[in-house]
Amino acid sequence: MKNLHLIIPFKGVGKAKSRLSPSLPHPERQKLSLAMLLDVIDVAVATGSFDGIHVVTPDRDLTLPFKKINVIIEPPPHSLNNAIAHGILLCIKLGAKAVLVLPADIPFIEVSDINAIIEKGENEEEVVVLAESKSGGTNALLLKPPTAILPDFGEDSFKRHILRARAKGVHVETYASPRIKTDIDYPQDLLSVENVKAGPRTALLLEKYRRLFRSGLITLQSL
Repeated sequence: MKNLHLIIPFKGVGKAKSRLSPSLPHPERQKLSLAMLLDVIDVAVATGSFDGIHVVTPDRDLTLPFKKINVIIEPPPHSLNNAIAHGILLCIKLGAKAVLVLPADIPFIEVSDINAIIEKGENEEEVVVLAESKSGGTNALLLKPPTAILPDFGEDSFKRHILRARAKGVHVETYASPRIKTDIDYPQDLLSVENVKAGPRTALLLEKYRRLFRSGLITLQSL
């Protein structure tokens, strides 16, 4: 797919994964949020499919160990949908004919997943390709063109995005994968993902947390 750009919204190292606070102290949440982001970027780079990869964040201190990855500072007011909208506008200015939005907390994603999503949108002039999260949200959203629909991430956004596309007469394709469906938001997620292979940075941390859980040094608590 020509002129395809990737947008990864990221709250920032200091603010990410607050829902894990009952089980993980702040320094560990910082490590995990950054590890997941880097693993997602690794997979995206490995596809060789993107003319630009953009991390949109309010975190002015974020530095990434990658060449040609753009860190875009999100203007206030800060929110997930504002970050995505800002990223899309930037991509349009750069000549994007399509954009893919991926969360920063799906470190189980593989090259085959991204390739399959892109393939589903390859032969359509106007298309929305999306993958559902385990909670009914959206964990991947391909827009061709970038203005196909207005993204509205959040609770029940998978159904909402489909309805928006159909209301505009835009073709819809869906993609299902346990790797994309699985994200890490709550303490119980740290143990429930043992059977799904994570990226290398995330995998090391998850194994560490499982050992600590088994030894009783940290406990599973939920908000």
